[in-house]
Amino acid sequence: MNKTYVAFLAFFTLLVMPVIGLSQEKWTRIEKTDALQGTKSARFRLEGKFLEAPQNSKISSPTFVIDCDPNKWRSNRHRRGKLLDAYIVVGAVLDSKVGSNESALIGPRAASGVEVQYRIDDGKVRSEFWFHSTDFSAIFLGEPLGSLGMDFKDEVLGRLLYSHQAMYKENVSVPARKAVIRVSEYLGGNITAEFDLPDPTEVADACGLFIYKKKISD
Repeated sequence: MNKTYVAFLAFFTLLVMPVIGLSQEKWTRIEKTDALQGTKSARFRLEGKFLEAPQNSKISSPTFVIDCDPNKWRSNRHRRGKLLDAYIVVGAVLDSKVGSNESALIGPRAASGVEVQYRIDDGKVRSEFWFHSTDFSAIFLGEPLGSLGMDFKDEVLGRLLYSHQAMYKENVSVPARKAVIRVSEYLGGNITAEFDLPDPTEVADACGLFIYKKKISD
């Protein structure tokens, strides 16, 4: 085999290797303006696929939706952007339950939510209790019965977009490639959705997931 051809193949392989495994999907960004308050926000959408489809759904594929305010600064930790909401639409009525916990500061609490199992890349399966929408067709990232009654949607979103706990550090984050999420349909079986995750940098920056070494200009 020609040495020049071999050298070309080696060089081409080096160029291609960094993008192997990257999703060809992209986050769709939509700029939004509140008609009453005049505030602006950004909505990111990503289409997925059903590995186990619901029996009664109004949609053919699940959708991951993230709403952020990219204009806010948290100057004490050099964080720009704020996560407003993040949810996954499955289009079917989800099975829900009422959970409760006890806090010395706020007393007993109860809330209706959905049991969720999810796995990022080849990691372990996590089980959590998330919010549901008012029509029970979507799940909101977060833990309504977490510590002090606070929801941890920032942390949950970080776990979905990045594959390790360094997601809050500038330029050292490792993006996740795939998320598989399972919930139960009301009077039905499992609903399992898969999302091939694109580069999350734009989303993470707009939602305030990064802590910068110093405050950068707007």
